[in-house]
Amino acid sequence: MRADQVSSDSLPSVGSLRSAVILSCAGTRLTPREAILFARLKPAGVFLFKRNCRTPEQLARLVREIRQVAGPGPAGPGPTGDDILIGIDQEGGRVARMRPPAWRSLPAPGWLRDVPRRHRERAARAHARRTVAMLRPAGINANATPLLDLAIPGADAIIGDRALGDTVRDVVDLARIIHEEHLAGGVLPIIKHLPGHGRVMGDPHDRAIRITADHRTLVREDFAPFRAFADAPAGLVGHPIYPVIDPHKPASLSSAVIERWIRQEIGFTGLLISDDLAMGALRGPMARRVQASLAAGCDLALYCRGRLVVMENIGQAAPVLTGAALDRFNRAMALLR
Repeated sequence: MRADQVSSDSLPSVGSLRSAVILSCAGTRLTPREAILFARLKPAGVFLFKRNCRTPEQLARLVREIRQVAGPGPAGPGPTGDDILIGIDQEGGRVARMRPPAWRSLPAPGWLRDVPRRHRERAARAHARRTVAMLRPAGINANATPLLDLAIPGADAIIGDRALGDTVRDVVDLARIIHEEHLAGGVLPIIKHLPGHGRVMGDPHDRAIRITADHRTLVREDFAPFRAFADAPAGLVGHPIYPVIDPHKPASLSSAVIERWIRQEIGFTGLLISDDLAMGALRGPMARRVQASLAAGCDLALYCRGRLVVMENIGQAAPVLTGAALDRFNRAMALLR
């Protein structure tokens, strides 16, 4: 039995409230158990990955299945049906879930650094518009871009050619164009990685990483692009440890980093999403990671591996999206209606 054959009567639900999590799925169609979980839990969002993207027709069908079983949120669907965040990482280059031959290949954002300055705005707009043109027909309404991390000489290649520039001005100017074009095309841009990830000397996908720069340097350089986007509707907080403020917890689990740096010093007012909590930078049971990220100040906890048993455990631990977090979610989603 396929997900679209599951009777609505068999889908237990917590009502119209959404849970404060973003989940994922294992393949190119929802399984019946995934459908039941999504209907009961009503996640605030679902992120898609290469494993979910085979053809344009298949991907659009999968998104319709997710919307069908997850159901409308507290305010009901808007005119475009955007009541749940359907997200993806489609930067271009090596971070692209929709790939040839089914979709067009676009270069990594760092390619824009090599474009003559007088042509950069046009190139950035074209890149963003082509990206949006792939996403919206599939029903995808959020993209984890633009990346605001600086290109730091000698840092780990995890950022590398993904960075828009090595100066605050270049990053902000190009990111503004990408941000504008996504919103204009009906796709929510999610800035990343708050409060600044460019200085990492390792890959947080694999292990815990410390950024040891002093506070003054971080404020002057790393934080600056994010301050320019303090009113952005949504942002992703990374997993590095910043010993200067919290020597023990990664940013995504640290109330000191989130409240004092991201919310107060940077002034970010938008929906705050954790980076993937399944990364090797974190330890402990997944349900505990979800609870810790939300307790630290993230509005939504992101889990990307798509393992059903893990998501079922998350469902037991995830609270309903309420209060200021719900307000920020609604404000972000209203931009798509």
